[in-house]
Amino acid sequence: MEDYRGEFQRLYGHQDIIVSAGAAYRAGAEWILSEIENQIRFGVVFHADETIQIGWMTLKIAAKVDGGLEILQPEFGSMPVRWVRGANNAIRDITIQKEVSDQIGTPADYPSMRQSAVISPDFLGEHREFELSRDVPEGNDSGWVFREGRYGGADGTLSSLYQIAITVPAIIPFLALPPDSVVRRSGVGIEIFSGGSTISSANNDFLARLLNSVYLRG
Repeated sequence: MEDYRGEFQRLYGHQDIIVSAGAAYRAGAEWILSEIENQIRFGVVFHADETIQIGWMTLKIAAKVDGGLEILQPEFGSMPVRWVRGANNAIRDITIQKEVSDQIGTPADYPSMRQSAVISPDFLGEHREFELSRDVPEGNDSGWVFREGRYGGADGTLSSLYQIAITVPAIIPFLALPPDSVVRRSGVGIEIFSGGSTISSANNDFLARLLNSVYLRG
């Protein structure tokens, strides 16, 4: 990974902040730094052990041994959250989520990984086929409801989006779809209904490629 430095000490008297990311994610790292700089410009001061929201993901600010601050991201797969250097996952997720929203022509409406969703009884174990739907978010409720394919019951439990995504990363690309959206994954593909529009992996190249991505291959 490369280190991308926001030189905020020289410009604003604020500690420099470093975002580490792979070379392919340089533009995303620079965008994160620009978002941070915009807040510093308006008087926000960032401190070690605070968190910031980038897309749906919570990132942590940590003190560097040699001075300054750096960005940490969650290491997906661990509970409680284990923080590791870098922002590759956050950049990748926000890019995919925005592209899904763009494909169907709706603005991205990012939840937080800390918000809750409703899952049907067997969703975590039986999700090869699924239906995802979103109601209006309220407070800590993301509005998302996740069901395994063909489930028609009314039972459900609450879990954080982060906890669900650890087991079912297939939900991640769709999380920024707005309320009243529905995503259906069947044995033959994916359909998205949102904002009065419908797209399908049968005739949408991006969705067809998404079926073979790291998110949905499992």
